[in-house]
Amino acid sequence: MSKPTIPTFKSIEEEAAFWDVRDITDYLDEMEVISGDYQPAFSDKMRCVFCGGKIISENVTFVPDQGEQVLPLRNIPAEICVNCGEKTYSPETADKIINFASQQLRSS
Repeated sequence: MSKPTIPTFKSIEEEAAFWDVRDITDYLDEMEVISGDYQPAFSDKMRCVFCGGKIISENVTFVPDQGEQVLPLRNIPAEICVNCGEKTYSPETADKIINFASQQLRSS
C-alpha cells in the first residue's frame, strides 16, 4: 500500500476540509521544517477565514493523538476565532508541534 500524499490545494477552505478528516502524522514524511522569524500581523481587522469572526491571540492546549496515544501540549500560542472557535497556528508554532509530537508518539 502506498503512502498518502498531500495534494495541492486551490483554497484554504479546500485545505481545511482535507485536514479535517485526516491524521497529520500520516503525512510527516512529506513535511519539512522551515526556519525564520515569522510574526503574523494580527490586528482588530483580522477575520476568521471560515466564518468571518474576530480573531484573538491566546495560549491554548493542543492535543494531537495517534490512535490510543494522546499527548496534550499546554500554553501553545494560537489565534482563535471568537465566533466559531477555530484555532490557527503560526508556521513556526505548527512546525514545533509537529516535530515534538511526532518524536514523542514515535518513541512510545
